[in-house]
Amino acid sequence: MMTACASSCDQEASHVTAIGELNNGEFGFRCVGETDPHCAATDASQQFPDCILLGGRFDLDYDLRDNSALFDSDDAQLLHVASASETYFSSPLPSVALRVGRAAMLARTDDNVVDIIHFDIVAPDRIEIRDAFNQQWVDQVAVAADDVAVVSIVGGTNACLAPGGALPLDVYSSNNLIAIADVTGTDVRIAGLQEGSATLTIALGTLRRDVMVVVGPAESDTGSIGGTGGETSAAGTSGSDEGVTSGYGSGDSSGDSSGGTTGAGGTSTGGTTGGSSTGGM
Repeated sequence: MMTACASSCDQEASHVTAIGELNNGEFGFRCVGETDPHCAATDASQQFPDCILLGGRFDLDYDLRDNSALFDSDDAQLLHVASASETYFSSPLPSVALRVGRAAMLARTDDNVVDIIHFDIVAPDRIEIRDAFNQQWVDQVAVAADDVAVVSIVGGTNACLAPGGALPLDVYSSNNLIAIADVTGTDVRIAGLQEGSATLTIALGTLRRDVMVVVGPAESDTGSIGGTGGETSAAGTSGSDEGVTSGYGSGDSSGDSSGGTTGAGGTSTGGTTGGSSTGGM
């Protein structure tokens, strides 16, 4: 058996193959990106793709069963996989699906077609967003102002059961002061910067989807507004017999400007202002 590789043969293939339509050997499908729904599938029913997503990138290799399929055995060294029409699939491989339709990939030498396989090229029709930690589908992302949320992007089509082809994935934030995002494989990391909301636009191949990102308070800001010095009640009322702790100050009967309400012996500065310089709000 002889193998023709579109790229280096030491790369790990998907090990999913399909017999060529001329029955001279087998085509093997190779993923070239993590967004390929074929290689993202992990169940036992994984099968050779029966369609390629528009804009998707993929690679093929070919195993020839019998060299007699070639007109000249010297041509064996020239065996390669190529697109039958660059209108539909780009060449050389890895290939990109360029337009919707039905097109062929060929196992060939320079002069002879050894085998052939056809694919339907279909437009992707959905983007699904999944929380990377609990694997739940989400329609909105919530994140704290000092934290990061991670979602996974999954695309596909209802036009066929086993789509293939890695789609380019990009994300854009409507307000980089509120939230920013970056892509690693199929994961989108969303960093909250300050409280507010922003729209995250996900671009997967020819698809677009907008997702609301709500940025809440930073976890470090969840303590009491009044602090440890006292209550957040109104700052200092004059003429009281007892010094009341108020605002952020410690409060005593001396009525100084560090906070608290002036007692009977205090001065009018501390009592009426309630610690305006350091303690009260």
